[in-house]
Amino acid sequence: MNRYVLLTGIVVMSFLAVGMFQAKSGAGESNDRIRALNAEIAQLESEIELLEAEMDTLTGRARIAELASSRLGMGPARSRQMIDIETADAYFGPLTDWESEE
Repeated sequence: MNRYVLLTGIVVMSFLAVGMFQAKSGAGESNDRIRALNAEIAQLESEIELLEAEMDTLTGRARIAELASSRLGMGPARSRQMIDIETADAYFGPLTDWESEE
């Protein structure tokens, strides 16, 4: 009977050793994957910053004014073309906020 207990103990310890090896191996793979994802996140964040800077440049007032002048032949508004927002409803009726309506 003593042999059976010893043999059972050896088998159980073998399974535990294999299980520990697999757990450590899996943890290392997970750690590598986490590092790769963090590097990808950092790269995407830098691309986002670059794209936001490019958007700021493309939508800047100076660029829009230059394009309006060169492509559309537009110029700065004259004083007679301007109106106060408070007096605009007297000329055009109540103003509508198109962005808030859906």
